[in-house]
Amino acid sequence: MGTDFFERQEIANRKAARLFWLYLPAICLFLVIGAASVASLVTLGCWSLYTKTSVSGGGVHWWYALWIGCVAAVFTLGFLLFEIYAKWRSLNRGIETVAVRLGGSEVSRRSTDPIHRRVTNVVEEMAIASGVPPPSVYVLEEERGINAFVIGFSINNAVLGVTRGSLELLTRDELQAVIAHEFSHILNGDMQFNARMIAMLHGVIRIKLWGEECYAQSNTDDGDNLVATVAGGLLVTVGSVGVFFSRILKSAICRQREYIADAAAVQFTRNPAALVSALKKIGGLADGSRVRSPRVEEASHLFFGEGRGKKTLAILATHPRLEDRIRCFEPGFDGRFQEITAAYPTSWEQVTRRNPQIAALEERLRTASHERGELVASAALVPAVVSQQIGTLSPEYLNLAAAMLAALPLSLRDASGTCVGAEAVVLGLLVVEGGGEREAKIRLIENIVGEPVASHARTIMEELVGLQVELRLPLVETAIPALRHLTSSEFRDFKQAMKSLVEADRKVTLFELVLQRLVVHQLERQFEHERQRHADYFSIRSVQKQFAILLSLVAHSGNREASSAIAAFERGAGLVRSPRVVLQLTQRKHCSLKDVDRALATLATASLPVKKQVITACAACVVADGEVTVREAILFRLISECLDCPIPPVLL
Repeated sequence: MGTDFFERQEIANRKAARLFWLYLPAICLFLVIGAASVASLVTLGCWSLYTKTSVSGGGVHWWYALWIGCVAAVFTLGFLLFEIYAKWRSLNRGIETVAVRLGGSEVSRRSTDPIHRRVTNVVEEMAIASGVPPPSVYVLEEERGINAFVIGFSINNAVLGVTRGSLELLTRDELQAVIAHEFSHILNGDMQFNARMIAMLHGVIRIKLWGEECYAQSNTDDGDNLVATVAGGLLVTVGSVGVFFSRILKSAICRQREYIADAAAVQFTRNPAALVSALKKIGGLADGSRVRSPRVEEASHLFFGEGRGKKTLAILATHPRLEDRIRCFEPGFDGRFQEITAAYPTSWEQVTRRNPQIAALEERLRTASHERGELVASAALVPAVVSQQIGTLSPEYLNLAAAMLAALPLSLRDASGTCVGAEAVVLGLLVVEGGGEREAKIRLIENIVGEPVASHARTIMEELVGLQVELRLPLVETAIPALRHLTSSEFRDFKQAMKSLVEADRKVTLFELVLQRLVVHQLERQFEHERQRHADYFSIRSVQKQFAILLSLVAHSGNREASSAIAAFERGAGLVRSPRVVLQLTQRKHCSLKDVDRALATLATASLPVKKQVITACAACVVADGEVTVREAILFRLISECLDCPIPPVLL
């Protein structure tokens, strides 16, 4: 983990491209072989039919049968490619289908089961501490082994799955270590390639499934079933060989990533004993990390442990041996595992994490000023350190995240766990933030999204008014998983309600812009099926106008004096290392939030090295005067969110 977020993403993208071109020819080869097998069977079947029915013999019929076989090959190959494309589209439209097909069911934060509440708390702590939206949490209730996985195309639509065995057999620290391992896959860009691999492997698995269906048909037919038997045997053989070599490729790809994810989990939690203990429990459990779902093959590379069980051949294993993973942190491990038979008792006291540091932070959050963030660490005042914190986790941020969740009123946390309540929380915060009569705005909510949301907003309004500024964005983050359950029409109405509330008083505040952009950005891929962004700008010079507008707003946000704003701007601009780029401070009156919103939309399509310079320069501008206001912290969060750069709460 010596590289920063941007370098890790660049490495992951390059590696994914290389592996894709390694994996693609192998998959295509087996698709062609499968199509050729179907063609051979069709040709053989037609030739057999014609020789039985023809009186004159067979020259013409032979060529006719061969022609039919070629047509069958083309159609088969086309159908297999269509299957891969359909799988890809299916994953794009609903990545949660992977968890559902594995037997998972989504967990609500309002669950009365303490082990469910414990895992959602751990995930929310990790999400807030790392700056990523909380993934939807699915539990594989029928799986007694210890395992977990994460899948998604971006940090905004990730799904995290965990087995029932993990929840029952692991302590909170052990579960946190396992979840930290999965979060490293989110932050390192691994899960996107994993999703592509599922789609590509689907075509090979489909060949094998055809063969099994032919076998089943041959056993039920009353007449001559030789062709069906031969077809089934050939297709199963081709499909099995394809699956075998796909497993080898997956093994070569995945093993090293697991070592990296283990190291990241230890770095995030600084608790190697917890990760080692979780791995030892897998070794001592009869089921180990086995997932018994029939769909495990296509998802075997996703898991924390070997999903196919302990007896998988080393050449086919997608994960390193448990002993080798343990010895990375405990070199003297003798390879013996203590048998695990009893579940770990989970009480309501273990749902939340408590220690003196968290209690002190919680108290400071409850009494923090509304004008200035009081939780600024001295290390965060170094711009390079701020940019290096992007895409990372640490025990300090985990403690801060736990304190933020503990400081939130219980009624607001419960409200954010349902669709109606989550809408009420977000829209209620916009009502509180904007000027004008609140009751009129609540009636506006009622007209657009309905009476239940408006009524709920009235109920929680007083608590939203008294909520500390530092806790408002964490509260919104906890509402994101529930908002994912809106229908497309409900999301359109919700989006329109946010827009109407922001424009109701004919002026847009920074918090209103941040709240609106944060929610829309994290949900639009799911509801609007937005394609993954690709870089359009590869140099600061190509976006220097937008960059200057953004940096100017950051400078003006934290400095009322013109001289101080100029000094802050120059400190950020001075970090841009390009002799042909000249950045000039835009006057405050020409630096509107709408201009900044448009500038961020352009900068979002810049390359990772450009984004790194933007983030570092903005961080330098924020900390130029040695102080960080809540306004500056919120603005910096907006910038990092729009640029898809997950940042911990370093400035709060």
